[in-house]
Amino acid sequence: MNAPCCRNPSLILPAFRLAVVLPLLLLACGDEGDGRGPYLAERPDEITFQADWKPATRFVPNASGVLVDVDPAAGRYTFAGDVAAIAALAPGDITVLEHVALLRVDSVTASGDQVVVQGSPATLPDAIQDGTISWDVGFDFTRPERFLAFQVGDGAPLWLVPERPAFRDGTPLPAGSLSWAGTIGGYAVELKLTPAGQDVALRFTVKYTSGNSKLSILGTGTLRGFRSSGSATLVAGVLESFRMGTEAIEADLTLEFGGVELGLKSGAFKVPAKMVMPFPLGPLPAWVSIGGIVEVDSTLKANTSALAKAHLKFKGAVGLQRDPSALTGVRPTAQVDSIDLSYQSGQSVATLTSGLGILMQFPRTEVGLGLPGTGAEAYVTVKNEVVANTTVHYEAAGPFPVITGTCLEVGVNLGVYVGAALKAFGFTLAGDETQVAAKVMPPRKSGECK
Repeated sequence: MNAPCCRNPSLILPAFRLAVVLPLLLLACGDEGDGRGPYLAERPDEITFQADWKPATRFVPNASGVLVDVDPAAGRYTFAGDVAAIAALAPGDITVLEHVALLRVDSVTASGDQVVVQGSPATLPDAIQDGTISWDVGFDFTRPERFLAFQVGDGAPLWLVPERPAFRDGTPLPAGSLSWAGTIGGYAVELKLTPAGQDVALRFTVKYTSGNSKLSILGTGTLRGFRSSGSATLVAGVLESFRMGTEAIEADLTLEFGGVELGLKSGAFKVPAKMVMPFPLGPLPAWVSIGGIVEVDSTLKANTSALAKAHLKFKGAVGLQRDPSALTGVRPTAQVDSIDLSYQSGQSVATLTSGLGILMQFPRTEVGLGLPGTGAEAYVTVKNEVVANTTVHYEAAGPFPVITGTCLEVGVNLGVYVGAALKAFGFTLAGDETQVAAKVMPPRKSGECK
């Protein structure tokens, strides 16, 4: 919980856990109309990669054609076939393995007809003396042939080579819906994504039962196709300019939940599935994805329950740009076209003051440099939050207090955040996220409220 609460923090959840908006570069602000603009995701992609490599940079062409296995998290790449140029690499080399990785080599090991390269990610300034790089690609649900894939599970990472589709723990995007179901920490989780023209429809459920404790969460909504863009300029091995952003975000979510006697619970459920679109950024692999996260906070003790339902919408664009005057070297940017929140229903039964809050991140878009699984360079996430607090009022009746009424307050909130590591661009950010937009709906009260 990031905000102080107004009553006993062990019983009442903060009405708005998302942080206060920090200063940012606000590009534009529109009204809160529901009209849709042009469908930007279908705009032709544009990619520029012009680079003069540093003399010591070792460029290995067609590395993706001989790649047979990869563990991006461990920095281990296995090649077989025509691997003479790879076998000639030495520890300390900065190498561009075409469509595979930009690495600082730690070790090279030959075993039979295979060569294993172990390394850590290098930066663009490590490899490029002078260069201009840019991309503007559409995450377009009307074009499933664009190597879209569905990553499932937290096991071996999915890897997709832009010029040679290869899948590990992933499947090509079919024409119909994509679904996953499983158990995470005792919670039954189901996710379904259904591309439908310019949109992808989401249905997400979490269910939990243990004795009298019960929880049910249902999130349904749509996300319209969006664009990822960015650019960087390097001069004399130094990053001169940089920007990165997600454009044309249009998300519409209905979030409802009910809980009974959950006790004190707090946890995040990482949706173990996301849609991934790799693309070639010159000789370097890059990717864009969408996914989501759900967080639960409960103080529902014995004989308490809560139900709530709300509708949340966001439309706009979010990004980052180089700013040498900023402490981190970058600053967030945002264009907020509209944020719309509405309360739909709420109900509670309680003999104790209690609360239940659900926060769902959808959509969470990420962009990365490298094969999927190497970690995102930056992300944008829309946090949709509904909090139901019940206050029980007592008055004296002789020597004993009695319950004289209960008050249900349901808060609906939306915050938009951007976070980044930007390691490939030479930054050393901690990965902290910054809020760039937010809207808080005054709590809807019902019952005996004082």
